[in-house]
Amino acid sequence: MARPKKEAAESKDSSKDAVKEQGKDMAKDSVKEATAPAVGAGEKVNKSQLVRDYLTKNPKATPKSIAIALGEQGVVVTPNYVSIVKFQMKRMRGRVRRPVVAPDSVESKPVEQKVTEKFSLETLIQAKKLAESLGGVDNARQALAALSKIIG
Repeated sequence: MARPKKEAAESKDSSKDAVKEQGKDMAKDSVKEATAPAVGAGEKVNKSQLVRDYLTKNPKATPKSIAIALGEQGVVVTPNYVSIVKFQMKRMRGRVRRPVVAPDSVESKPVEQKVTEKFSLETLIQAKKLAESLGGVDNARQALAALSKIIG
């Protein structure tokens, strides 16, 4: 026998509400588990660090055995969580942080000022010849900077 549509919609809504309430309860439980004391009372526990420590002492231990062993110490972890931490350890093991080196092209060069004057073609040709005679534009800039310091 088919239900009327209105009753079916109401039952779906009530089941959704029940699932939401159950999800809220589960979330509260997981928060309680995350802050559950291990050995000492009132201490907050870093579960990942406990798993890492256990793995360093027992590298061949399976996730299930680690979860059981930590459960005996009063720390609730799942084998899946242990697997995730174990994978992250392997992933980070090979990484070495390289120091950041600034490229050579970003030396302490003075900030170029915008030129508002227009130069004639003849002046630009002379500047080009000067740069070539000094071994490049960078050398010409350095020579002009030294000249400006001398002149004042």
